[in-house]
Amino acid sequence: MPHESVRLLFPPQFEPFQGYLSGPYLRSLLRLLGVSGSLFDANIDFYEWLAAQTDRTRASGETNDAACAFLRETVGEAITVLKGSPRTLAEYRWAVSATDEYLRAVSPLGVKIGLTHLKVGNRYSSTDLREYLSRGDNIFEAYLENVSSEILGPPSVSTYLLSLDSLISRR
Repeated sequence: MPHESVRLLFPPQFEPFQGYLSGPYLRSLLRLLGVSGSLFDANIDFYEWLAAQTDRTRASGETNDAACAFLRETVGEAITVLKGSPRTLAEYRWAVSATDEYLRAVSPLGVKIGLTHLKVGNRYSSTDLREYLSRGDNIFEAYLENVSSEILGPPSVSTYLLSLDSLISRR
């Protein structure tokens, strides 16, 4: 496999507080073996894409129009705080809360996306998650339609490796 171009991908949906470290570790190992490659953290990119979806905020029974407008106006500042170094614990807590509320507001009906979780139906049901992912209108499908060329990388990529933090298996 020497001289092949490899694309390492870390897919959504994991906590976005830092890049998942397996990608850089694997990329370093590939370089030691003489394999060229690139890394794309689709998880961090997914959250950034989702945060930019200000037109998605909805006024469901959980979030009213005024709350949606406030969240659209403040999410950018909250994300800036989370990407930087919050000055105080209170500022950090505010940024996490504001971002979580925003993510909840842009989550499609029946789905709750947060900084530390994705809930579809029964949170612990792989069947509910599979059913949601098989629908053509799932949030991940919308994300992938917008960034597929960035995820796939340059045409020279011949191999894709996924770095996963967990797997859902059938027993």
